[in-house]
Amino acid sequence: MMDKDGFVLQRLLSFMDYKESKGRRMSIIATVHNCCFEKIWMLWSLSRVYTLIVNITEYHPWLMGEDVDLVPRLLLPLAGPDTFNEEENDSLPFDLQYLPDDKEREPDPEIRKLLLEALMQLCITRAGREVMRKQNIYLILREHHKWEEDRHCIMLNEDLVNLLIRTEDEIGVEDLSSVEVPPDMARKFVEHDMEFLMTGSSDLNSLTEAMVEELK
Repeated sequence: MMDKDGFVLQRLLSFMDYKESKGRRMSIIATVHNCCFEKIWMLWSLSRVYTLIVNITEYHPWLMGEDVDLVPRLLLPLAGPDTFNEEENDSLPFDLQYLPDDKEREPDPEIRKLLLEALMQLCITRAGREVMRKQNIYLILREHHKWEEDRHCIMLNEDLVNLLIRTEDEIGVEDLSSVEVPPDMARKFVEHDMEFLMTGSSDLNSLTEAMVEELK
């Protein structure tokens, strides 16, 4: 799947917006989603089992580069009809520009969740965040946030935007996967997520700022 010369992943991408079958869309997007995350492979020999951990962030430049161009593919199902002016449209990747008036967003919240999680994973490195900023994906996320009703998807959208609108000096970490979050802070984030999912309100900004101070 992640063979850069095999063109396997690229052939799947055209089915991410396959209207005729929700099941096929879910399967394809779940596969693409998994390609963005770290893999743990189990290798068996005659006498022992080997665990091979693949640092998938090494593949992120390829996934986000011209060969795959994954970010616009992940965003297209989240995008609705065009609401942007000419300057804003020109700042977006070509496939996200001047979308038709009848463009519909992905109706299934579980699929939207997978798309947002994949985008979030591509944001864990500074290089990934810079690619997304250059593509001005905030515009698509902003309009999606106005439309979204599923609280889990809203939370993922806000987490993603919160990363993209911060400067790299404010974030202060090249690779977020290398950050060890203190247990008490991790517990607070879990509590925040549960509060938001149950009530629809919480103070994420204050919590994020507190974590940044804790990690300095």
